[in-house]
Amino acid sequence: MKRACLYGLLVLLAAVVAAGVLWAADATYVAKIYTEIGGARQVIASGGSLDVESGGELDIESGGALKLAGTAVTASAAELNAVDGITASYAELNYLDVTAPGTLQASKAVIVNATKQIDDMILTDDLTVGDDAEVVGNLTLTGGDLIGLTSTAVDLGEANSGVIALTAGNGVTTSADLTVGDDLIVTDALTMQSCDQPIMVYTAAFNIEEATMDADDGTGIKVTSVTLNFAGKVLRAVADITQGYNEATDTLELVINNTDDVATPATTLVAAQDNSAAGLLVFNPSSSTTVPLATVSTTNKYVVLGYKDVGNDGGTAANLQGRLYVEYIRP
Repeated sequence: MKRACLYGLLVLLAAVVAAGVLWAADATYVAKIYTEIGGARQVIASGGSLDVESGGELDIESGGALKLAGTAVTASAAELNAVDGITASYAELNYLDVTAPGTLQASKAVIVNATKQIDDMILTDDLTVGDDAEVVGNLTLTGGDLIGLTSTAVDLGEANSGVIALTAGNGVTTSADLTVGDDLIVTDALTMQSCDQPIMVYTAAFNIEEATMDADDGTGIKVTSVTLNFAGKVLRAVADITQGYNEATDTLELVINNTDDVATPATTLVAAQDNSAAGLLVFNPSSSTTVPLATVSTTNKYVVLGYKDVGNDGGTAANLQGRLYVEYIRP
């Protein structure tokens, strides 16, 4: 009996000694995955990992949450699967981040609004439209032409849809129909191709003060004029007088001159006549009587609208207002 007790004590002592040796050998050991006291939280410490092998699953059931840095991921599985296959970078995706659809922003994608419209588009290269294109506001060309293909009409200003503004050096070119649904306002030259000969229309507005007309000594003054820099023929000329000068004895006339005035005109288009009230002063001959400027013109020619205070009686009583239109064809 004594021998058995002694044997048991020796076994217990050996176990205690072995445990002490093991404890001393692993005193620096830190568990990488452990459960906190209470069992409510399991921790994967630095250097640890939780690996799901092939065929395994990590299933977060309904009501559970996946958090990143303490923030819950609220996207559904279907929403996350929707991005599968996207090859764009985050910078490329940011091109879609516009403030409001329908408004163009620098370095952003073009996104139309609910009515399929875009505001303030600026193009630095060609724009090709395969079907109809409607511009509600203004279309401004600053570096090129608006070109209509042979099978496509160019339709401008349909039902007050807007204005096409062409700056100097630009134009509208079309070999099909050109339809203008509202007013066509020309402030410089309008050139049309006819049998390879350009027909050009020049306009010039005028508003002559009463005092200027009253100062005429009877020899005549220039109201307005257009300058023709080429040889060619004047097809027609019209002075559209919107406000007359209210003096029956005074006259207006249309002439072609080598100088920009009414002195010694080279050709008279419309002889002096009374246009004291609003009306038209028209030179509209047949094709056989158009006025040639010159076969070769080395100097400018001028179509001049002139006013003469007949009798130098003064008292015109009103400004003279309107616009001069001159149409001529170049050789």
